[in-house]
Amino acid sequence: MKYMTALLLFALFTSTFGGQDSLTVIHSSTALYTGSGGESAMVEYYLLSDSSLHFIKLYIHGSDEYTLPQTVSASGVRYSDGMDMTWWERADSAMIQHRDTLGNWQTEVTLTLEDIEGY
Repeated sequence: MKYMTALLLFALFTSTFGGQDSLTVIHSSTALYTGSGGESAMVEYYLLSDSSLHFIKLYIHGSDEYTLPQTVSASGVRYSDGMDMTWWERADSAMIQHRDTLGNWQTEVTLTLEDIEGY
């Protein structure tokens, strides 16, 4: 989260004082995902006005909120802090992944898209 905040501030600072137009953050859509065991997550999708950065705000029911930048993915769309949390979307499903004690990504839960606004 600190990394994402620093990155956004850097992008806004260099845009504002670098002689270019100011960047703005655009909220593009919101989606609700649910799991078979009662789990749920709300995702808000954002991008910078020059499309240089796409990121999400992830709200997991009964847990914390996360701000995750989009990362490289061979399949689907992946958002990750690279350290502990990954949100990975493919078609109408999404996975929440965390690192185990050996540093390997483990899927915690798989959720299904229920509703999306803004697309």
